[in-house]
Amino acid sequence: MRLIDRRDRRPVITKDKTKVRMFYRSANMSMAEAVVGVRETTEYHYRAC
Repeated sequence: MRLIDRRDRRPVITKDKTKVRMFYRSANMSMAEAVVGVRETTEYHYRAC
């Protein structure tokens, strides 16, 4: 198992200001963290891999 510190991943800021950090990506799946601020909302989206 490979451990990844979230501080080592630079977040991508989306159009709705959500901060997304990608931790793992393969052909079939991905694992990411999405952070939304207090009293903020995010927009639904679909990402085709």
